[in-house]
Amino acid sequence: MCLVLVAVILLVQSQARLLVDRQVVALHERVLSTKKQELKNYIEIALTSVAPALASRMGDAATEAKIADEVKSLLGRISFTEDGYFFIYDMNGVSIMHPRQSWREGENWLNVRDKDGVYLIRDLIAAARAGGGFVQYYWERPTTGKRARKISYAVSIERFGWMLGTGVYIDEIDELVAALRSDVEDRVRAIFIVISLIVAASVTGVGLLVSGLAYRETSFANTALRHLYNRMVDAQEEERARVSRDLHDGISQLLVSAKFALGHARSRMPVAQDGTAGNLGEGFALIDDAIEEVHRISADLRPKDLDDLGLAAAIRSLGERFAKTTRVPVHVSALPVNDAISQDQKSALYRIAQEALTNIQRHASATQVEIRLERTSSEVVLELCDNGAGIDASEGPGGTGYGGLGLRNMEERLGAFSGTLSVRGRRRGGTVLRAVMPTRAASGTKAKQAGFLERAAARWVSRFR
Repeated sequence: MCLVLVAVILLVQSQARLLVDRQVVALHERVLSTKKQELKNYIEIALTSVAPALASRMGDAATEAKIADEVKSLLGRISFTEDGYFFIYDMNGVSIMHPRQSWREGENWLNVRDKDGVYLIRDLIAAARAGGGFVQYYWERPTTGKRARKISYAVSIERFGWMLGTGVYIDEIDELVAALRSDVEDRVRAIFIVISLIVAASVTGVGLLVSGLAYRETSFANTALRHLYNRMVDAQEEERARVSRDLHDGISQLLVSAKFALGHARSRMPVAQDGTAGNLGEGFALIDDAIEEVHRISADLRPKDLDDLGLAAAIRSLGERFAKTTRVPVHVSALPVNDAISQDQKSALYRIAQEALTNIQRHASATQVEIRLERTSSEVVLELCDNGAGIDASEGPGGTGYGGLGLRNMEERLGAFSGTLSVRGRRRGGTVLRAVMPTRAASGTKAKQAGFLERAAARWVSRFR
């Protein structure tokens, strides 16, 4: 769009300049034509003033000389401007009369040329012999003494074999045309500046409108995706809770019942001599292991501590199970968060801690882990530190290294509640993962602000639809 508008502006500007050139040329021709007509009128006036003398009867040489002197005297006294006068040359180029440059009189100037190489006297004589004509050349201006462009009109006086001419300086026409051209170009430039500003404002407005629409549509799409992700997480949590309850209340109870039934049967059996008691003892141990495994799987799927005792207790229990499983010491410092965050936010933080411990177990080779859960007036902070292999920039949130997919899942969980995740390496080795979850009060304020801005943007965009 910008390229098309620039092309249109350049095209219109070139056409405008072409039109200006044509108008200037036309004006120059009109002014020059007027000047030529004035010169013809001046020549006619001059010929009219000397017509009685020229019409007198031819006489002897003395009489003709006297009439010639009378004609020169009459023409020499005629002037129409400071720089306007009549001049007379004979057909051989000798100056007969020149009121402004009398020193030229009596000299032959047939071969004199101006700075452009024009044989001006020769051309004026040729124009006079042809019945009258115009010649343009450079000549000294009497008032300034400087050469300027001049146009002259010449006719012949056949009785004396003279060329009579007069001229006007036309450099003023060039100055007038140049001033007009400059004025028109300034106007054209001003118009195009205004047009350019209007076009720039229009393009900017369209760009902002399109950006606003795109931003709005993108926001809607992101919101829809976030809602879909939240629904998937909620469905996953519900399914985990259901499976956890089935394991705890179903299979776990069956295993406990089977253990009691076998214990009751063993108590009623006579003492066996063939090693049956030992086999039963192994069976009881396997059932105990199965019950413990079911409890572990059930706790991993959905810890009852999270629903019954809160996030702090669930984090402590998670640390204990991790230490028991991996033999890695875990120090847990967890403050109660109570109702500062919702149950879904607690679940998200718990899953983040669970995923982080899984990454530590798989990749970090740590010998010590520290978990901190803190609360402020506006946020709940979960921080996990280890002294393992560490992490580089490419392995941070969204990275491709250690735990890349897990970290992205953590970001998605936090992003659903406007939380933030940061992962950094420690100088002495190890990794620090920090998850910040806004409290309900802070989330409500941000939601109100976001809702207000979204509604305002929607109203603004709808006006231009």
